[in-house]
Amino acid sequence: MYRNSQRILAVSNRVISIKLARAKLAWSCIFYCTGVITFGVGGLSFNFPAFAQSITSAADGTGTVVTVDGQQLIIEGGSLSGDGANLFHSFDQFDLSSQQTANFITQPEIQNILGRVVGGNPSMIDGLLQVTGGNSNLYVINPGGIIFGPNALLNVSGSFTATTADRIGFEGAWLNSVGDNDYQALIGSPNQFSFLNSQPGAIINAGDLTVDADANLSLIGGTVINIGIIEAPEGDVTLAAIPGDNVVRISQEGRILSLEVPTESLTGGITPTDLPELLTGSSLSGTELEIAADGTAAIGETIIQSGDIVIGGAISGDNVSLNAANQVTPLASETPRVLTRDGAYSAPTVRLFPKSADDATAYVFIDATVPDYETFLYGGQPGTISVVITPEENGITKITGTLHGVTGVDALHILSEGNQGNFWLGNSFVSGDNVEQYSADLQIWGNSLTSLADILIYACFTALGLEGEALVQAISDFTGADVAASTTLTGSPALGGDWVLEASTGNIESGLAFRQASLNAYEDTLAVITVTSNLDNTLPDGQVTLREAINAANNDADGLDTMATGIFGDDEIRFAASMTINLGGTELAINDNAGNLTIDGQANQVIVDGSATSTVFEINNSGGNADVSFRNLTIQNGNVGGNGGGILNSSNAATVTLENATVAGNTATNGGGIYSQNGNVTLINSTISGNVATSNGGGIVASGGTITNSTITNNTAGDVGAGNGGGVYSAASITVQNSIIAGNFDNNGVQNPDVSGTFVDNGNNLIGISEGSANFTTSTLVGTSANPVDPVLAPLGDYGGSTQTHVPLPGSPAIDAGADIAAVTTDQRGQPRANGAYDIGADEVSADLAVSQTVSNANPSPGDSVTFTILVTNNGNDAVGDVSLNNLLPVGLTLTGVIPSSGNYNPSTGDWTIGDLDGNFDLIPEGATASLSLTATVDSNASGTLTNTVQNLNGLGADPNLVDNSVVAEIAIDAASTPPPPDLSDPLAGTEIASTTSVESLEALCSPRALPAGGENLYRLIDIRVVGNRGRAYTFTCHLPLSDFNDWETLRDEFLLDTQ
Repeated sequence: MYRNSQRILAVSNRVISIKLARAKLAWSCIFYCTGVITFGVGGLSFNFPAFAQSITSAADGTGTVVTVDGQQLIIEGGSLSGDGANLFHSFDQFDLSSQQTANFITQPEIQNILGRVVGGNPSMIDGLLQVTGGNSNLYVINPGGIIFGPNALLNVSGSFTATTADRIGFEGAWLNSVGDNDYQALIGSPNQFSFLNSQPGAIINAGDLTVDADANLSLIGGTVINIGIIEAPEGDVTLAAIPGDNVVRISQEGRILSLEVPTESLTGGITPTDLPELLTGSSLSGTELEIAADGTAAIGETIIQSGDIVIGGAISGDNVSLNAANQVTPLASETPRVLTRDGAYSAPTVRLFPKSADDATAYVFIDATVPDYETFLYGGQPGTISVVITPEENGITKITGTLHGVTGVDALHILSEGNQGNFWLGNSFVSGDNVEQYSADLQIWGNSLTSLADILIYACFTALGLEGEALVQAISDFTGADVAASTTLTGSPALGGDWVLEASTGNIESGLAFRQASLNAYEDTLAVITVTSNLDNTLPDGQVTLREAINAANNDADGLDTMATGIFGDDEIRFAASMTINLGGTELAINDNAGNLTIDGQANQVIVDGSATSTVFEINNSGGNADVSFRNLTIQNGNVGGNGGGILNSSNAATVTLENATVAGNTATNGGGIYSQNGNVTLINSTISGNVATSNGGGIVASGGTITNSTITNNTAGDVGAGNGGGVYSAASITVQNSIIAGNFDNNGVQNPDVSGTFVDNGNNLIGISEGSANFTTSTLVGTSANPVDPVLAPLGDYGGSTQTHVPLPGSPAIDAGADIAAVTTDQRGQPRANGAYDIGADEVSADLAVSQTVSNANPSPGDSVTFTILVTNNGNDAVGDVSLNNLLPVGLTLTGVIPSSGNYNPSTGDWTIGDLDGNFDLIPEGATASLSLTATVDSNASGTLTNTVQNLNGLGADPNLVDNSVVAEIAIDAASTPPPPDLSDPLAGTEIASTTSVESLEALCSPRALPAGGENLYRLIDIRVVGNRGRAYTFTCHLPLSDFNDWETLRDEFLLDTQ
């Protein structure tokens, strides 16, 4: 997809300067004769030399032709493979300035275009690479090195690959990057890249390399540096820094399959320009990308070596694979450099190639809930393949799927969090009680392992006690491997931990999977407390209740049941399964001063119910500043005569954070849902609904904090007394962005039902009635008591995810009215936020529109009737409004009938405005499907294949899958069929005149075109269809004398002209 992007990367507040080498005279002249271009991206600054146009074809018989047309360089000719699927080009040099376009001309049947650069100089590409005429994949091959400048862009419908390989492997034959080739023999798709130089050429990207949805993007060289943008939406991204003297095999998607020693050595070829040469001339120092005193390239104290992947820009794709001969190093950033799937997580696969035959082949599975898990993801030993397991994934089956078909694994490492006799993998809680249910998966793991393989589990206390011993032994029995795990605190020594796995079932030959520097840098532990019972007690019954878990976190000491904490620092509590916990009459007291506490329901549906007898959670850290976070759970039905029905924060400095949480149906004097008079409240993707305060703040009372992408509605203040802020009462200042505060009530009739107090309006908010605060001046959806803004929300209900929410209904002003917030990529339910069109509030309307098309007759004849039936379906959860698409019938068909099941169809434009479509949760009366029938007659002169294209299907709501939003149907006109019989009442009407006449002769015969004066009595207007001897049909409008109608055979003879 061609994007003239102006996106800014918040990479660093430091400056990075890059200059190209003057290593060779020709290279120097190309780039330095016209001066230097400087450009900046965010905090990064780069200096790239300017140059004149310099794409020249190589005189080597490949047949590439480069034509200059203004700023466009048109690339044609080339050589085809024997199967016609591959087109090869050869260039002496290949460089583009920022205003130039390299346009590769292709044909629909060509699958791959491969352009090699044989001149020996690196390629500087600072313009647009484009493919027109088909969806061919594009390969740019230059062993000397490739640099994409800041203005580099792609307009390629297929996949894109840039490589510095010396040879590219096909089915039984090789493409030489330099030298002669038998192009006819290069059939199939490229599946191998051979790097025969000991120091392969580097690839640097500072541009915006973005391909279309479902396409893939690969950069495969000796060193790969990305300081720009790499994006393959719904496709795969592969970055590979290949060690010299190796051959890498790839899959069809571009993923690395194996690394092998080549059977041949390089003869001739290009000596790559190494990275220091490319960067020679930089005068910057400190933490900038520069040439160090010893001639090596460096970023600050980090030396960039051959075989490194350095990530200083954004990379995103459905799957991202990072493969390095040395290290993968992302530069420091507040947000992840690499995003995968819907962007919610940074979960690339990181492969570090073995440095010697002695390096083991090891898989490392890393739970993304581990704090700062990227330290381990990028900190592996040579020979490791690191895979991230995200919280919504079943970690056990993820490992099973990853190892499918894999053999020869020497070690399997699992880095997670756990406690006595258990550990977590994604949403899978594994313990001695349930390990047997995973026996089939564990046996499959064993099939991938060598006979001496080990399994190492990094998690706190997992092997402790009888429960731990039983769990470790069971894993060993099912897999056939020796298993090691810890009986103590695993993690930072500063917090009392270590990296020793004290217990094992046999001889452990494998070392740790991570570099010592990574282990030394880690500042946390791998401990979590898991609630296994929904009871509310502290009895020693072998089950862990939420009250026991909180007590253990408060005291940093062993609890009465199966948990050993001893944790100094932050604590986390999770739940083994979905559960509703009904409190027995007293609040859950949190008073941990030693560290922060997180209570996380994850994907489980966890409800903590106050039973209408007490506050649900009371936080009192005795003057400490330990913060408390509630994630992915519901806090409901608290009832207290004092403050804070759902949450009472009576600490002086603690911040209460709710993320993907719902607080509903609680009652108190002040702060029916949440009361935090002295501390801040942070809401992210959360819902506050149906809470009541008899005085102030039906939803929230807080002295400060932030409300982001949240919905606060249906709360009530002031049943007695002078209440204010049915939604939010701000005792100091609260910052609000992308949030709904509307539809709340003040029973005393005071004009402050939604907000009261001081706020900071960061924009894109929906405030129903703004009386009570004069601060909402940035947002536009701000109502008054005279003209309130209705958010048009569904009632609180189960609309997906683990908590109840209010989904915007069709027509809601909140839809597509929000602002993108980089840190918030999903809504409260886990649905992806739509880039460029966030909804306001906790819910992103998530449709999944799809269109299909059927045709009644795929092989009609002229004059036949054809019906196209278009079916639109909403496969998503939510109702979506303003659904529309476009379907304008192709030339050759005359529309005769239209039947839409809903909405209106405009035959002139082809626009079908459907209206509303319901989703899976039945939010509105409309159905989840709509149909359109278009009936047409095949024109008398129609021939060949006609394509009916249905496109531009969209609606007001996020649509995560755009692949099925268009569809085509083809009909093949059967021109040789027998014409319909003539209408005997009008001898010439509809008659096919068998003829071999020329078009020009017919036109002359049918003139004059205009009806002569008085001709209504002498002439008759008629359409005459003529079929030539080659089956081509023509229709002409003639004014014929009335006398001719009496003898149409005579007229027919007049058309029998000379054969053409």
